[in-house]
Amino acid sequence: MKRSRDYYLKRLTSLVEDIRLGNKAIISDMSPDTRMGMLSVFDDYLFSTWLSIGDTAFNREGYRNATDKISDELKNELLVD
Repeated sequence: MKRSRDYYLKRLTSLVEDIRLGNKAIISDMSPDTRMGMLSVFDDYLFSTWLSIGDTAFNREGYRNATDKISDELKNELLVD
């Protein structure tokens, strides 16, 4: 990772919020380093968000759908590179 853990957590948080709001997020436009950094903090993001809002809110408020989409795209993009 070229940047701090906090940087990647903020990028990931912003990406999740964009998707939750219905905005199109283009992960393939991000640099491979950014994608790898976000993937490296992904589990920490899931755990802290899930703990802070709870399971029901995580599912109902769109976090589950957004994080599933991001996870799939990050893994697919990294396999292509």
